[in-house]
Amino acid sequence: MNHIILKFYVLFLLFLIPFYATANITKINICADDFRQNKELSFSKTDSINIEILKEFSKVILKKNKMEVNITLIPLLRCLDMLKKGTMDAMIRLSYTDERAKYLDYPPGSGHEEEMPCYSNYKVTCSGYVVITHVLEKFIYLGNSNNLPTPVRITSGISIENDLKEIYKENLEGGRSYYDNIKKLLRDKKGSVIASYVFPIDLVQYQKISPEIKIHEKYYVKKSYYMPFSKKSKITEKNRLVFWEKVSEFYNDNNATKKILDKYK
Repeated sequence: MNHIILKFYVLFLLFLIPFYATANITKINICADDFRQNKELSFSKTDSINIEILKEFSKVILKKNKMEVNITLIPLLRCLDMLKKGTMDAMIRLSYTDERAKYLDYPPGSGHEEEMPCYSNYKVTCSGYVVITHVLEKFIYLGNSNNLPTPVRITSGISIENDLKEIYKENLEGGRSYYDNIKKLLRDKKGSVIASYVFPIDLVQYQKISPEIKIHEKYYVKKSYYMPFSKKSKITEKNRLVFWEKVSEFYNDNNATKKILDKYK
């Protein structure tokens, strides 16, 4: 009788182990700006790289730290709204602003704590925004942000939107994507586009759109991009720090990322 009870107990424990293991895994829901809306072109390769790196990284972090990453591709503004509400835990590749910091938890050394652009150990990319104009436009961007050819087109929701509104007011147009904005620039043959840019990945992608665009050499702004957490996320402060530290280790490991980066050359 005791043997039967013991056997039943062992089987019961074996039945529970998978559920117990799953229950102890920290699931992190991460959103990324949905670049798939640009059907004519496999566009933002930068976001594609970050997603592939994160997926590869998640295999390692799941084994060693009992964390699981779930990635959802949605438009930027919706992603930010979900982060405000706490229905999404974190976001891939987002820069720091004081407004975002009201509802997002950034890694140590971010924002005003960063000594200079792209100095943070916790950044996932160092990139920024460039000015794009039509080749017929004689304008050359040398750093004066007040004299860009108008209308100035941006993707709605980007970090420098409010600064640009103060300068250009009704001459600033918010669009769905960089791709759509560049197509409008080509149509009108005037104005300018401020677009996210990581050299040399985005250079190749933008040049694929048309030989009639000019990408100005000087960055409009250059900054670090992070993986911030929603302040309303249930992910503990300890797990956030572990996540950021492991992300940093992985992104700064050339051997771990080289294979992925080579696919996009």
